[in-house]
Order: sequence, then structure tokens, then C-alpha cells
Amino acid sequence: MIYLNGHENYEIEIPIKIADLVKNLGLQKRTIAIAHNGEVIQKKNWDFVTVNAKDTIEIVRAVGGG
Repeated sequence: MIYLNGHENYEIEIPIKIADLVKNLGLQKRTIAIAHNGEVIQKKNWDFVTVNAKDTIEIVRAVGGG
């Protein structure tokens, strides 16, 4: 179980790399930012950071407009 945007999530198999999590959730890499346990992770590091049990992931999507 991980915490995904403030909610418990039991459906995601862990451990998992952030890049794989993004892919499994069907998100577009260029439109989001991710924090792992309170630390923003640069996109270039998504292949190297592993999400483990009880970790917290916050995903923020950029929205354009005016």
C-alpha cells in the first residue's frame, strides 16, 4: 500500500519505479510533477527512484488557461 494524492492505494504493485508508476497510471510525463515523500523528483530521476510500501506520492498536473 502507498499513499497516492492523500489516499491509500492497494492496487499498485510495489516496489515500483516512479517512471513505471506514471506509465501504469496512463499519465503523460510532460504535464505532471511528482513529489515522493515530500521531495519533488526531477523527471530525469524517475527511472531511478523506487516507491516502497507506505511511501507518499503526490502528483500534480499542469493546467493551462487564462
